[in-house]
Amino acid sequence: MWPKFQGYFKDEGLDVEVLQMNANVSVAALAAGNVDYNLILQSVVTANLRGLPLKIAGILIERPNHVVVAHPSVQKFADLKNRKIAISSFGSLVDILARLTAAHFQLDPRKDVEFVAAGSSSARVAQLQAGVVQAAFVTPPGNLRAEASGFKTLLRVRDLFPFPVNGIGVTEQKLKTNRDEVKKSSARCCGPIATSSIIRRARSRSYPSGDERNRKWQKMRITTTHRITAEIS
Repeated sequence: MWPKFQGYFKDEGLDVEVLQMNANVSVAALAAGNVDYNLILQSVVTANLRGLPLKIAGILIERPNHVVVAHPSVQKFADLKNRKIAISSFGSLVDILARLTAAHFQLDPRKDVEFVAAGSSSARVAQLQAGVVQAAFVTPPGNLRAEASGFKTLLRVRDLFPFPVNGIGVTEQKLKTNRDEVKKSSARCCGPIATSSIIRRARSRSYPSGDERNRKWQKMRITTTHRITAEIS
């Protein structure tokens, strides 16, 4: 997590420990107060809709990085009418994006295309290679693996519409009792100046060593996934 490793949180007087856990566990930990923030946007929103007192304090990624790869015979998304498309699982973010994409091209996602729950990006590419599906929604580098196998990149979802895929979730109680900390944390994670600075410095510096990554920060805990795209792939 670049804001931590580049010292942005320390600039605000915040000590941060980044924890790795799956989506369901992370939401439970946030709701119970065992962690302070959660970066798995979809899970936080879902928990809010189910009645948990959680809020979104900021958006990290405004557009999805998903790519539609397809058989070379497919020239445009509309050509996928009455054909099969691989997604991760039903009800997932990929499922939502796939249905929105179909609707974008005037295809009824309930009748005009058939979605196949295939698991990970690698599994979706495998389904494409096996001829089970004619297209798949994947995240990088899944599209590169598909292209290496002779398939084509049909489109990038981010070019079609905005759809936030990562953000900062907090409890309502934390917003009430520690609003200043939330503002500082959100600014360092989501602020345009911090974001552009992170990207510039990330390009010019090597990734922190294992010793640096393993340093313990005790005052604040932020949950994320095993990799930033794990829960959205």
